Amino acid sequence: MLTTRPDPFVDVTEAKKHLNMRQDISDAELSGFIDAACEMIRTRVGEVLAVPATETVTVSGGRAVLRHRPVLAVDTPGWVLLSPEGVASAPTGDGRAEVSYTAGRAATASGVPGHIRLAGLELVRHLWTNSQNRGAGSTTRPVAGASDSSYMPGTAYSMPYRVRELLGLGAEPTDQPLVG
Repeated sequence: MLTTRPDPFVDVTEAKKHLNMRQDISDAELSGFIDAACEMIRTRVGEVLAVPATETVTVSGGRAVLRHRPVLAVDTPGWVLLSPEGVASAPTGDGRAEVSYTAGRAATASGVPGHIRLAGLELVRHLWTNSQNRGAGSTTRPVAGASDSSYMPGTAYSMPYRVRELLGLGAEPTDQPLVG
């Protein structure tokens, strides 16, 4: 389990700039959309920012698979990280063992990889825009034949195709976290 709650990797100032918002009246509400968007992305691609984790794992054949990925480093003495996908070598025999590690991606010069940051901003924009009441007769759902190319049949509308594409998720929804 993560020992601290990961911070959102997009902030209110960035989101407001991306949405062309100039008023401060929606900062608290917009924060909720940012939290939701960042969590949705973390669920699909793994940890974005470095975050500490500790968990009890099953060791088999001297190896264990860590749940929160990608993995930057294993902090428990004697353990060796074999791959960022969360495979680690244990100094103990087979069985159960507690391991502490750091999950997330290596920080870039700008903090978060650009494609993930843009995906977060686009997802905030999508969630925010589709939550706003646009007057009588308007709809926040996709309409067949409409010009909004963010909707792709067979995928969940809460994660538009352009965001999935930025994250490298492809056309089909998946519950498996991707790493990299």
